[in-house]
Amino acid sequence: MIDVHTGRAGEAFAITDEMLTGRQVPGRVALMARVRRARSLALAGDRVRALDALERAAGGLQDSVQANDPAFTWWINATEVGLHTGEALLSLGEPRAALPHLQWSSAASRDGGRREFGNVLAELTALVRLGAWREAEAPLIRLEPILRTVTSSRTRARLRSTLRAIDRDGPAWLADTAHEITAGRGETRRR
Repeated sequence: MIDVHTGRAGEAFAITDEMLTGRQVPGRVALMARVRRARSLALAGDRVRALDALERAAGGLQDSVQANDPAFTWWINATEVGLHTGEALLSLGEPRAALPHLQWSSAASRDGGRREFGNVLAELTALVRLGAWREAEAPLIRLEPILRTVTSSRTRARLRSTLRAIDRDGPAWLADTAHEITAGRGETRRR
């Protein structure tokens, strides 16, 4: 996960390859590894293999549930695979193709925590990359209550990057909205 986040595609691929080769791993753990492997392929620019792997992961969700799955795999579901499909497409420079996946995963996550924060932020990021400023306002506003409780440094770093893009490229009214929502949280700067 960290290697995918930091853009180390080769390392992420090697780890997931080792995990999936010659081992009996529980179904949901294997599915999680396949999703991470697909993300590493997307980071490396291998669109065909990345999207094929994600499609197979989505198709194998039901069959991946096993009695020996560790408790920590509870979150590996269709929403998660949808999010990673969108994220892979973003990595490949295809925000328009990513957007439906990210909007769906964002709408499906309503836990008020880190998972919702990440899903909504991914949708916001795609909209900002597309320059869809009016549409970006809704997910930006949706982040406000979540910002009070979520402290994930990875997610906050991505938020800062997205806010800088709004500040640099977006209309003043959206930059002002972003500043109001994140004021006092050290997440954005005024123009």
